[in-house]
Amino acid sequence: MKKILTFLLLICFVFPVAQADEKIYLALGDSITTGYGLAASEKGFAKLIAEKNGYKLVNRAVNGATTADVLALLEQQSVLNTVAKADLITLTCGGNDLMGLLFMQSAAVYNTLFPEQISTGDAYAILTNPSDPRQGALMYAMQNMLMGTETSPGLVDSPVMTAALIVYGNQLNDVIAKIRAVNPDAAIIVSTQYNPFQFFTGDYLPFGQIVGRAVEKLSGVITANAETAGYLVADAYSAFAAGTENLCCAAMQPFNPDPHPNAAGHQVLAECFQQVINNMQ
Repeated sequence: MKKILTFLLLICFVFPVAQADEKIYLALGDSITTGYGLAASEKGFAKLIAEKNGYKLVNRAVNGATTADVLALLEQQSVLNTVAKADLITLTCGGNDLMGLLFMQSAAVYNTLFPEQISTGDAYAILTNPSDPRQGALMYAMQNMLMGTETSPGLVDSPVMTAALIVYGNQLNDVIAKIRAVNPDAAIIVSTQYNPFQFFTGDYLPFGQIVGRAVEKLSGVITANAETAGYLVADAYSAFAAGTENLCCAAMQPFNPDPHPNAAGHQVLAECFQQVINNMQ
């Protein structure tokens, strides 16, 4: 009997019971989840959540990922293996879908107003380069595209936007379905989208307001689909809208359209997710 007890104690020493109880947190999505733009000393929301709750973090987010890209990522067996073991899965996606639409439509309007033809990629490069002489013309085209003209509605109220939101909602549902097929028990939390330009004023005020309406509609899709698809919602849209300080890297002087959250923004995101986690307990 003594030898058996010694053997069992040895097994527990070599293979600690705590390992079996380790909770896995899988973070999926785009550059918001990767923590793009943060300094080495700053922590993204996923790290903050993992540390607070004692999770082992596996971050498989990808900079620039659209919802379709997340869907494609879930075809990889290594990712599905992590999905199967995860206790918590968070998702940020939709911002790049919306920004892609914005730049595609901006390029299209620019090409009707000016002789030089630009692509969607060109529009992004021009807008993010203050020294590009075409930036002023592109901003004018974007204003026409966002606000509309006498003969056409602005982007937010256009059939193009309506169609894009339908596609987004379907793809988001497909992402959740793929996760649920592998792991029906994990807690899945999807973040709504925030307006990175809400503090823009003066000439930039309409830009911030209209982008705000666009992300509100996108966030509405996320909220509306939650119960049917089987996920919980972290309301980043409302939390950022209620903020009294700029929680993003975007700025007016010099003009910087970077939509990523700064360190304070990541803290707010972590609090949004944490509130949902607390409600689950």
